[in-house]
Amino acid sequence: GIYNPLVLDLIDLNQKGNRNWVPIGNDLEKWGDSNRLTRPLESMSNDKTDNSEVSVIENLTWLANPSIYSDLSLNMILYSSHSSEKPWYASSDISALSKEGGGDWTIEPVTDDQSAEFTPQLAKVLDDTLMASWTRVHGDVSNAQGPEEIVPHLEIIAAFYDMPSKSWTGLERLTDNLLTDRKPLPVSFGAHTGVIWIQNEGIEMVGSPSSGDRLMYCEYTGSGWGTPVIIWDSQTGIIDFTYTSDNGGECYVTVAVDQDGNLDDSDDQELYLVSTTGGTWQSGQRLTDDNIQDHLPVLVSPDNSPMLVWRSGSTLKYTYINDFNPQSVFSEQTISGKAPSLSGIDFPGGAAIAYSKQQEDGIDLFAAYFDTTLNVWSMPRRLTDDGSAENAVALSFDSEKLVFTYLKTMTIHEDISTVLNQE
Repeated sequence: GIYNPLVLDLIDLNQKGNRNWVPIGNDLEKWGDSNRLTRPLESMSNDKTDNSEVSVIENLTWLANPSIYSDLSLNMILYSSHSSEKPWYASSDISALSKEGGGDWTIEPVTDDQSAEFTPQLAKVLDDTLMASWTRVHGDVSNAQGPEEIVPHLEIIAAFYDMPSKSWTGLERLTDNLLTDRKPLPVSFGAHTGVIWIQNEGIEMVGSPSSGDRLMYCEYTGSGWGTPVIIWDSQTGIIDFTYTSDNGGECYVTVAVDQDGNLDDSDDQELYLVSTTGGTWQSGQRLTDDNIQDHLPVLVSPDNSPMLVWRSGSTLKYTYINDFNPQSVFSEQTISGKAPSLSGIDFPGGAAIAYSKQQEDGIDLFAAYFDTTLNVWSMPRRLTDDGSAENAVALSFDSEKLVFTYLKTMTIHEDISTVLNQE
């Protein structure tokens, strides 16, 4: 058996083709109630020292996909919750874990409906406002016989959290079409606030030369949402994208692209850049062209200087965007070379990246830090060291400390006697 506690640390459907696809069931948490706050709450008090790992909530779906915002008065984690009491096509909702100052963690449902909702992302967009965006399966898919019948129902949702009133407002669907819309990301740059997401011109989950992906942007005007616009378009497949901004109010988006849509051949995965000038989106430009898999892009902006970190083959590389000169993150070979995921955050005087990596006794979490004064990355630091598996890490900075949230899956070993039919 396994369970997924969501942990706070202070320091898809990519398959293609016709398949006989059926839900495996709606009772994933056989070990107890889902989305259960960890007890005792005293274990999460403010006397925890730096670098301590605190279990916040347990019995989550492995697709919880946490996203975090932190400041000195508020920690909020947005995640996809699972309910075994709902039918399979409506079993996931968006929930928020929050903790004010030295108070206890509380759970608040952001959605509770008959639609599946997942991949939430959370970001601060105004002095007293957070924006969330996620993907919803909109419409009736109860009789779906395969993923190809569900993906046209994927739509983009956005909502706001008003910090003074502690309330969620303005939940709205930004798309209404029969195309595949996925992986939304709330963004804020200068006077602009909006959501960027991936849209396929058809119903493919990863685009191809016959049905390409594009990046869409929809801006919030202060009184409502504008019309979505295409900011990058090509007959390729978008694997991932990331964004940052600078103190001049410009936005930078790096896109990881698979040129032919065949994920079994990854050497054609390259990086592109889309940015704004004066707040207006410009034409995209190709950043890499080396017949090596370039993916897992992360944009940070230490001291307001946009920097790109990514995995190139078996090496983590970085470069400032405005002075494109790729260099290795680490001065010597490390276990980071084949990191399966990558997250990042910037803060005054530096930046941090985090990733999980398979070890002999489990999957553990690592981090590295960039110092703008020294202009160098630290060697990776191991944050967890146990037999559990850590993944889906998200980062924030609360003005004093780096805050990591991630899923931690414990494997329970039991001796089981089985009699086999030897006839």
